Amino acid sequence: MKKNQSPDAREPEFGSAAIGPFRREISDLVLALILAVLLPLVWFLALGWTTTRALSANDSYFSILPFFRDLIRTRGSWESVLYRPELLGGVIVHGIAGSLPIYRVTSWFGLSPLMCLNVTFLFLQFLFGWVGTRLAFDMAVVWSRELRAGQSSVKGSGGAFHPDALDLVTLVTAATAGLLISFAPVVGWRIFYGHPGIIMGCMPFLCALSILAARRAQRLSYFLVTMNFVVLAHTFQTHGHQLVFNSFVFGAPVLLAFVWPTGVEFAKSSFVAKLKEVVRQLLLPLGVVIAAFAVSLPVFSGMLFHAKSTDATRTLDGAVVTYSYITSTLTDWLSSIPWDLEMIPSGRTAFMNHEVNYPLGAIVLFLAMMPGVFFGLFRLIRKKRGPEGSARSLSYFGSAMLISSIVILLFSMKVEPVASLVLALLPPMRSFRVPGRGILIFALVVPSLSVAALLCHFNRPKALSKLNSLKTLAWGIAGVGLFFLPAEVREFVLWGVAVWICLEYVTGGHKVWVGAIGIMALFGIASVAAVKQRQILPIMDEEALIKAPEEIHNEVVRQAPALQSALTRASVEFQIGTYFLNTGYSMDVSTVDGYWAPPRRFMELDGALKNQPVDPTGGPFQTTPESPDYAVLKQLYNLAFRVQNQNGRIIVTNTGPTLGEAWFSNAFQPAANVQDLAYQLKTSVTTAPDFVRSHQFLDQADVWATKSALPAQVSPECTSARVLSVDALRRTQQVTVRTQSSVACPLTVSMTFSELLHASAGGVEIPVYPAYGSLTGVWVPAGANEVKIEARAKLPTFVRAAPWIGWILFALCLGSLAFIPAIKPKTS
Repeated sequence: MKKNQSPDAREPEFGSAAIGPFRREISDLVLALILAVLLPLVWFLALGWTTTRALSANDSYFSILPFFRDLIRTRGSWESVLYRPELLGGVIVHGIAGSLPIYRVTSWFGLSPLMCLNVTFLFLQFLFGWVGTRLAFDMAVVWSRELRAGQSSVKGSGGAFHPDALDLVTLVTAATAGLLISFAPVVGWRIFYGHPGIIMGCMPFLCALSILAARRAQRLSYFLVTMNFVVLAHTFQTHGHQLVFNSFVFGAPVLLAFVWPTGVEFAKSSFVAKLKEVVRQLLLPLGVVIAAFAVSLPVFSGMLFHAKSTDATRTLDGAVVTYSYITSTLTDWLSSIPWDLEMIPSGRTAFMNHEVNYPLGAIVLFLAMMPGVFFGLFRLIRKKRGPEGSARSLSYFGSAMLISSIVILLFSMKVEPVASLVLALLPPMRSFRVPGRGILIFALVVPSLSVAALLCHFNRPKALSKLNSLKTLAWGIAGVGLFFLPAEVREFVLWGVAVWICLEYVTGGHKVWVGAIGIMALFGIASVAAVKQRQILPIMDEEALIKAPEEIHNEVVRQAPALQSALTRASVEFQIGTYFLNTGYSMDVSTVDGYWAPPRRFMELDGALKNQPVDPTGGPFQTTPESPDYAVLKQLYNLAFRVQNQNGRIIVTNTGPTLGEAWFSNAFQPAANVQDLAYQLKTSVTTAPDFVRSHQFLDQADVWATKSALPAQVSPECTSARVLSVDALRRTQQVTVRTQSSVACPLTVSMTFSELLHASAGGVEIPVYPAYGSLTGVWVPAGANEVKIEARAKLPTFVRAAPWIGWILFALCLGSLAFIPAIKPKTS
């Protein structure tokens, strides 16, 4: 401090409490408010969204929207959406898709399915934008402090941006940085294609890095820890397990490199001493991760139970599906360099681009300005390096990120021996397809690091003076102009500007026209344009998504009242908009067609009927009267109707007799395996249809069919057993069958067996087992019975108690913040 300088005029000490106990909490809240207003505003003004249109498409239509419809009916209870018999003859829902907290919150408030969908994606984008922007601010503070000989270039006075200053400069900086980060094109892909699990699956790495950067910058706050906790709680309750695993595997070395002690005081320290320091730095993020996981454990256990059950098609010891869908190519990765989709074509179809295109854009050049990172390339050119320990620390961080990225690229392209080595060392990778998705954990961090580099090197004093405001406005106007230019022209301009900015940094010129706010405004608006370019699929409105299926449903049920039952199915031979094969499910009509991950037994039976190998990744499924599986599936799954759209008229026709919704058999018919069972069924359906009803076919190779303690033979008196009625309401997971029999007999219910299903008669549990390969068999006791079959979550007591432990641990994490600010960062 200068001699004549007032104590109140000096800038806040790095990481000190001089800013006040609540100043940082308020600044974090202000950032959240800015993003909460900015994001929907950009969607309205630039991307053509309205509240009556969907933000998302593809998987959002296939699965998420109908899922919301069911959740709203149950007021957000995930345990009420475990199983649905209406789709593909019966599918596991929660075990496949998970259930995000925001799903349940919006459903609990009773919003429409479309509004729930839109609020969900806006909220997830908000979470990513907030964490990413806060990370950028903290990294800027860390870099500027360590590489400017202890003097931060992020000024707290003089009109320059400071992350804790609540002034106009900070508000504008937060808005432009938030725009660039939140609307990263790689996020736009995931929103438009309905992939919330992929977005949230990447967040463990981003959250851990955010907490570590905030601690290193001594900018931890209760708001920061709470936001990261909310993000992680969403992460562990969705199906983005592939990205979560990648975050821990490929992200962990990067995080360790970031916290590895390199200061002067550690120069002569032992490896054990350095390791203790690493553990000390990692305690808080690990605590938050464990707390979020514990709170999420009941929901996560539902997915874990399915993954370990015999219902699952993908298992650790099953088929390797890593390269079954897409193997990346060098062209794919080259096409990911620009934001423009057409500058370097991938050669894929327009639809498949979202699986291979991970756009980085011209902002990737700004990574070269990160102090010390990637061996400080530009710093070496200028021959002005920061303290050796700090430069080495950041070089470790950048080098680790670069090496991990290269491994992901080689693995995704199936380059040997990398591919075999990764699969051998990391067995779970065998169950995940599209290995190129691993790069997402770093692609999502690139915008934050780029913003940090800009704030570190182009943070101007008097940033919003009259003259500088005009310059910033000029950058913004240029960005608006770029928004309307052809994509290829916009791309060339952005790369030219990025090269110019990097040259300004290299030469040290720092021309007056180059300011962080203006640069971020330009690239932020251009990023929104790149997101708009990815609106490839048609975006549907409420009329097409909700009202049209409801109107068709009413007409279908009017013509065929039997289709009000979840166990009476129809073949829907047209599609509504982009609902694809889930059109029947969207209009609340049961079907065996659909786009989902069917249970393993259904897929194995159908594969055997078609004499085709089973695809463990599931996907689209459809049967038609010409299909080799149709005759058997029609009988087993009560496929009693066809629904057609003839020139705008809905026509429902009966397909003929079937086995019905449920039936008794008077004998067992063993089969050696599913192939033998399929052969016997195909033969019997055409030559002796009564034999299929009277004999319950059992796959002797199915462990569940053999461990149910069934008798060796069925009593002949079961010939007189009767099914009196079946109640199978749609959008529920319970079926009630009223029966009458003089002895205990085998009952078959026309829905796919799952380990989630439990049966009871008179309040007493009775055996449930797979019959006919994939259907649900129940051993019903003698007498008049009301047999209830329902899906129930199997959660041990400690799992249900885990959330309480998680909340306690989260409270301890918040309490620890009172002590952490007093710890000086151990850097040179």
